[in-house]
Amino acid sequence: MLLEKTKHLKKDFTATGYVVNETKTKILVIFHNKLQKWLPAGGHIEPNELPHEAAIREVFEETGIQANILSDDHDMGLLGVVDCQIPRPYSVLYQIIPASQKDLEHIHVDFVYVLQAQEATCSINKSEVKKAQWMNYNEILACDCFDAVKGFAKIYLQK
Repeated sequence: MLLEKTKHLKKDFTATGYVVNETKTKILVIFHNKLQKWLPAGGHIEPNELPHEAAIREVFEETGIQANILSDDHDMGLLGVVDCQIPRPYSVLYQIIPASQKDLEHIHVDFVYVLQAQEATCSINKSEVKKAQWMNYNEILACDCFDAVKGFAKIYLQK
């Protein structure tokens, strides 16, 4: 229903990186200046950039944290001579983005990846991010964030 109802809207392709610490007890989240909510780092995929590369880049640009994609057990065993397998997203979301002063209502097709990094102090990009912080399961449930962030924490984090 949603796909049919919104097929006329412009689609932007984005990537999000849910960064978990090594023990999978915390998620790295940012407080987004424009949205005024806690969420994982992410943004638009640039021309000639693969979705997983965009997720890694956005995490680094917004938090200063160098993260890696968690391995995927679904390897097709390709040799990489004429084709290869790129990392699969954890999920692909279809999100309605409301109209703003800069843009009309549109769609984000968001490639969501699970990344892992050592828990470290963040170096934030203040033009986009007010704060960045590692949060545990209870902190995520208590913070002002989107339902998708809480849902990820419920499924993925060790409690």
